[in-house]
Amino acid sequence: MSIDPEQEKIILNECLVMRQMEGLVREYGTLIKATIRKTFRLVGISIVTEDVEDVCMEVFVRLFDNNCKKLRQFNPEKLRLSGWIKLIANQTTIDEIRRKDPHAISRRNERVMIEEVNHLLKYHYEENHEMVEKLGMVIETLEEMLPNDRMVLKMFYCEHLSLEEVSKKIGKTKKTTQTVKDRARVRLKKRVEERLNL
Repeated sequence: MSIDPEQEKIILNECLVMRQMEGLVREYGTLIKATIRKTFRLVGISIVTEDVEDVCMEVFVRLFDNNCKKLRQFNPEKLRLSGWIKLIANQTTIDEIRRKDPHAISRRNERVMIEEVNHLLKYHYEENHEMVEKLGMVIETLEEMLPNDRMVLKMFYCEHLSLEEVSKKIGKTKKTTQTVKDRARVRLKKRVEERLNL
């Protein structure tokens, strides 16, 4: 059942003014769980009911933490409340996956994560216009780089692997890996600056 904007206002008022959470939990609990399951599927993680429940609980904690800060950031002129809650549920799920296992998000799914960050930035497009443009440019430039450079940079900056872990994966010494990373980073920076005409 779809909730109309008037009902959304009532639910928000209950949370923000009366500090009552029951309406939001009742109306959006199913949506949050569906978003968590979808995110698990996108990153290739098997769905376990207990994990979904744990993450769902964490989503509600985020929504009600710090005097409902996340709910107070909601702007009905840009998005429906359901869309805002889905964004928070998605980001919370990604954060929880990374917290439990930083390497759980495989390289083939990095693009999904990058696009999600881009989507979150676009929600606040006016405030982040320049950042959105630069992020898009970096993503495009990274995709055009030599496969080895791209792979090493993604391991460091998308997967957050250590120097030792990257060295093992590519079969090089730590010193060689550091050199490859430094040179790839310089090449990426130079290409981005060329595109930005700096």
